[in-house]
Amino acid sequence: MSKFKGRLRRISLYGRVFSFYTFKDLLITLLFSSSRYLIFIIQFYLLLNLFNAKIPFGQSFIMVSVIYFVMATIPTITLTEIGVRGSVALYFIGMYFEKHNPSALPDIGIITASSVLWLVNLAIPALLGTFFVFKLKFFRKT
Repeated sequence: MSKFKGRLRRISLYGRVFSFYTFKDLLITLLFSSSRYLIFIIQFYLLLNLFNAKIPFGQSFIMVSVIYFVMATIPTITLTEIGVRGSVALYFIGMYFEKHNPSALPDIGIITASSVLWLVNLAIPALLGTFFVFKLKFFRKT
């Protein structure tokens, strides 16, 4: 029981950070985060449809949410993330096709949609960012 109280006390210390912000600040942050998440879900849905992995939007919303949750819990490094992301997407979206239309599993479409999403949202911005980071002068000589 004392271990539980100790852990609870430690967690409550992390929760104190919210007291530094107003409700409005926290609400705006939540709205921006939710908007970003919704945009990623819509992008994934559109890419799945583009690559012939046609799934109703409601089903897609739930599956993509689960995919993002699982991806957030799996520790990966940048170079392996594309493979893990494709595998997780194939697993969960494949379960939908197994149940509804087992003969039409568009595995290439699912992996391609996942890879294009990774490329557009992570790889390209990271590559573009490297050019700007090298131009920054962190340690200027006076």
